[in-house]
Amino acid sequence: MPVFDYDPPERFVAGALGRPGARVFFLQARAEGRLTTVALEKLQVAALAGRLDELLDEVLRLSGGTAQVPALAPADLADDAPLDTPVAEDFRVGTMALTWDAEKSQVVIEAQEVIDEDDLDSPDPAVLRVRISAGAARAFTQRALQIVAAGRPPVPAVRPAARRHGARLRPSQRLPRGVRRLHDRSRERTGRQARPTAARA
Repeated sequence: MPVFDYDPPERFVAGALGRPGARVFFLQARAEGRLTTVALEKLQVAALAGRLDELLDEVLRLSGGTAQVPALAPADLADDAPLDTPVAEDFRVGTMALTWDAEKSQVVIEAQEVIDEDDLDSPDPAVLRVRISAGAARAFTQRALQIVAAGRPPVPAVRPAARRHGARLRPSQRLPRGVRRLHDRSRERTGRQARPTAARA
C-alpha cells in the first residue's frame, strides 16, 4: 500500500481541468520536489471542503475560542494559481477521512484509493495523507468551494410578468400585507379609486 505522506506540504490544493460540465477534479500535494495528484468527483471536493469548515468550527467552539483556528481563511494563505504540471493522476479517490490533531493543532486529511471490494486479490489501496495547519485548511476550503462553484452557469434574472389592472394574484404572488395596507390607505386619502384604462392596440 503506497502512502503519499506530506507533513506538512508546501502546497495542498483542489483544482479542476476541462470545460464546465465536463471538468475533472483533483487534489494535489507538493513538497521537496515531490508531487502527488489524485482524481475525485466534484461532489467529493464540495463534501471535503464543507466537512473541513465544520470540523474547524467545532474545534473552535469546544475550545471556547482559545484554539489556534482562524474563523476565516487568512488572506496571506490564499492560493489562486493553477495546478502544478504535469497533472498526472496517481490514483482515483474512493473514501476520505478527517481528524484533528490537538497536540500539533493540525488537520489530518486522508484520501484513499477506490478499490473493487469484490476482488479479493486486489492490492491494498494507496493513500494520500496530508497534515496542514488550521489556517491552511481554511484557505483550502475557500479555494475548493470557489472551484466547485466556478462551473455553474449564471442563473438568468427572471422579471415578473406585467400585471393587468383588475387581475387577481395567486397566493404566492400577493403583495406583503404591509405594502397592501399602505396602498389601501393612499387610496382612502384620495377619496377615489382608480378606474381601469382602456387597452390600446
